[in-house]
Amino acid sequence: MTTIEEILDGISMEARESARVIDCKVQSTSRVGALWQVWLEPFQMKEHLDESLEGADVWWAGPPKGAADVLSVVPDEWQINLRFASAAPPSAGGRLKVYPPRFLESLEALWQDPAWSRRCLQVLDGISSPSNAAVGVAPDARCFPGLRTAQIEAFGLAKSQYAFLWGPPGTGKTTTLGALLASYLTQFPHRRAILLSTTNVAVDQALIAVDDAMVQSRQVTFRNQCRRIGNHFRASLYENRRHLLPVVDEAALKRLIQLEATRPDPADIRAYNAWKMAVEQARKALRAQAREVLRGARLAAMTTTRAVFSAGDLREFAPYDLVVFDEASQVSLPHALALASLGRSVIFAGDPKQLAPIVQSKSKTAVKWMGRSPFECMAAGRPSACFLNEQSRMAEPICRAVSQTFYNGKLVVAAKEQASQAWKDQRKLRSLRIVGGDAVSIINVPQDGAWSKHYGGPVRKCSAEQVADIVAVIVREDRNQDVVVLVPFRAQRSMIKKRLRDAGLGSISVSTVHRAQGSEKHTIIFDPVDGASDFLMKESIGPPLINVAVSRAKARVVLLLSPGDRKNPLLHQIANLASPPRPVVGALPLEEIVSMPGFPQDFIGKDVFFRRIAGTFKGYSTDEQKLVILDASSQRDQRISIKMFPPLQRDQTPTAEDRPVPRGAQPSSTGNAGPAMLYDFARQPDFPYNCIGKLAEYLGRIYLIKKMTADGMRLVLVPEEGGASTPVVIENLKRAAKSPTAPV
Repeated sequence: MTTIEEILDGISMEARESARVIDCKVQSTSRVGALWQVWLEPFQMKEHLDESLEGADVWWAGPPKGAADVLSVVPDEWQINLRFASAAPPSAGGRLKVYPPRFLESLEALWQDPAWSRRCLQVLDGISSPSNAAVGVAPDARCFPGLRTAQIEAFGLAKSQYAFLWGPPGTGKTTTLGALLASYLTQFPHRRAILLSTTNVAVDQALIAVDDAMVQSRQVTFRNQCRRIGNHFRASLYENRRHLLPVVDEAALKRLIQLEATRPDPADIRAYNAWKMAVEQARKALRAQAREVLRGARLAAMTTTRAVFSAGDLREFAPYDLVVFDEASQVSLPHALALASLGRSVIFAGDPKQLAPIVQSKSKTAVKWMGRSPFECMAAGRPSACFLNEQSRMAEPICRAVSQTFYNGKLVVAAKEQASQAWKDQRKLRSLRIVGGDAVSIINVPQDGAWSKHYGGPVRKCSAEQVADIVAVIVREDRNQDVVVLVPFRAQRSMIKKRLRDAGLGSISVSTVHRAQGSEKHTIIFDPVDGASDFLMKESIGPPLINVAVSRAKARVVLLLSPGDRKNPLLHQIANLASPPRPVVGALPLEEIVSMPGFPQDFIGKDVFFRRIAGTFKGYSTDEQKLVILDASSQRDQRISIKMFPPLQRDQTPTAEDRPVPRGAQPSSTGNAGPAMLYDFARQPDFPYNCIGKLAEYLGRIYLIKKMTADGMRLVLVPEEGGASTPVVIENLKRAAKSPTAPV
């Protein structure tokens, strides 16, 4: 039974871990005016510096002791830049402590409120229930005739108390939410909604989708009722959408847009400090009283973190008619429950097959709660759920690999794009040196990744060099700059970035996969580095990470794989799917060969089919309760229960008395039932499958029709009295059966 104390325990453990002091050793320092450059060597190699530490507090014991603020972080160089230092930081060998920002204290305080936490548990029960009350209203989608069938169906989710919109890569999830919310606000003018997402970028994109949908539906009078809450929006996106901002200071907004366009390198400490101070001044001028903005807005858009900080005001104005979570698969369950309690109806939109919430604590309780999203509580067969099955991003071969590997083949290229020559032309590829001309290109790497003390994580030198060569070919021969290199580990990112800089290709983006979710590029180069590592083999991490990496691509995926990487079943499956599906010709019917002599050993490796599955027979599963076929289409093992077939001891050849009488058997001259003529089988429309495993007379002898050859061209006949098998060409039998001289 779930208790409030257990959830609070999980939040508390993650809060302590995420705010844990990073104890570092100083390698060297350099003073630049009033600023300091500090190069660090973390004592614990699992600690990593990243841009999220901007604004963190830093303290050192001295002498002299002092404190500072983190101006910027240069992760690849293990460098932090400090401002507002009260004293000189320690020299080489000294210690320095970095205190990350504390984001979870407000969430913990919400769950410590007994009345609110009880409401949160009621939401949890509602999310987990397969049935769902219709407590809201659903808008009409007729203003958006360009929406696909599943996108139109998603509008009905607004009437449910708790609903799920499952949007795989490229399916237009944000576009769907924009149209849904625009219709909701315009068709029901007295209702209010909240739009939430995990990052400022995602909030901006979702709110702009709503604004665009209002323009498309010609309901522009309602546009100024939507507001962006928070001060960390991307100003350039709102240059022509000032009505979405809480307060419009034209001069400050224009200044902020200019500053965003001229962001200097964080390593340039003087320039970055001047830039950051100017940005902070411009944002301060734009800051408004959030409480008054919330009071007047019919749609308030903000990050989940900001919503928790503003929980007091939101609770005062609650209940909202509709709460929508975009990227809900990255929202921790306690966050989602606390904010879903604000609404009468709630829609969770996301993709549970992509990255889950990040949790730093190793505590099982923290992982159980902070590492799960609302989608993990979605009941199977839930009626208030919608799966967007058509995507318009990925070229067909990439879509097929992603669909078969992660979505059971349900994700397809949208019909409109399938019929669009322009869409296909944008994804048409030239054959290039090294990568060829396939949409999914596999590059063999001779070595597996290994831990590097220098880089502080797994690296692979040979694949870093290959990536540099591949990027050079794509940029210079194909004149394509729309490329990103993705890796799972920061250490390999650092190594590849250095290789690219040395090759004069430093402008090409190299990113960890976690930072790439929500983006798309013409070409993706993915280096798993250590595909068989515990990290990438872990069910909760590896599949979502690989899915995100491959599905960012519009036209080309280049996947670097070593023999060790191929031990990862998903990477192996994608590699097999890189080639067009091979035709399965002459497959044996599984329901018939299970009763044949020598089953299963004699049939392992043979092509078989069962209902809609066709592929290679692999034998019994480990528990010996299922038969396994490697599906030729999906390159995925399909398991079929042995209970679906008549019992037969494995490898036991039936005696003649046990063998079934073939269909079409005729009485012998003595009046007893005997085998039919092989030509009788050949005259039937289901020949040759109708005779496999049966006895038949052919050229005066009785044979067991053992099997069909793998090429589908011949039958293998085994004499009943023993002796060598005889192959017979199937087409010859069909022609002979039609001859007027054939035995009957």
